[in-house]
Amino acid sequence: GLRQTHFANPHGLDSGENYSSARDLAALTQAALQNQQFRTVVGTKTITCAGRTLTNHNKLLWRYDGCIGVKTGYTLATGRTLVTAAERDGLTLVAVTLNDRSDWADHTRLLDYGFAHYESVALEGVSGTPLPVVGGVAESVSVSAADGSVVLPKGQTVTRRLVLPRFVYAPVEQGDVLGYAEYYCEGERIAVLPLTADSGVDVRRLSFWERLFG
Repeated sequence: GLRQTHFANPHGLDSGENYSSARDLAALTQAALQNQQFRTVVGTKTITCAGRTLTNHNKLLWRYDGCIGVKTGYTLATGRTLVTAAERDGLTLVAVTLNDRSDWADHTRLLDYGFAHYESVALEGVSGTPLPVVGGVAESVSVSAADGSVVLPKGQTVTRRLVLPRFVYAPVEQGDVLGYAEYYCEGERIAVLPLTADSGVDVRRLSFWERLFG
């Protein structure tokens, strides 16, 4: 999904073919933070390796409560580039500035604004909702959806709607996606979670008399 990015080398130094956008760097950071080794590296303030002490240049690791990284950068062509991530109360925010001489102060203001106006809202999952099964050894199968979360402006109300067929035909395999739980805020759909079968349902074999007179 990085539609405004092209990497011409692995180190990021000046090249006429290297480019990206603030949005793409934020998306890339969001993906990279799913990797625990990456999170450990970018969140490390100092470390001693082979007798040498290395210090992270990201001052916000010391200055900003909840900062977990991520990356400073500078070349003559780009100016000061900074990507910052911070976590508070289950909410992770990413801030990106490009060619910003006041990046430390600007990131502090951006993150403060985000934590003051947004929150992580839990999306209640679905547990054991019955769905009729036609032609199965059981008359129904239960479907469930795991809990989720979404970031919204503070004070918003979330509603949920289950999208399921009236029935399904056997056989049903455990884990089959049979519907969806849709979540709305102010009339806009903000999230979709799959409803999956909690168990399998085999096809019911008809007896001789059922086949004869069915």
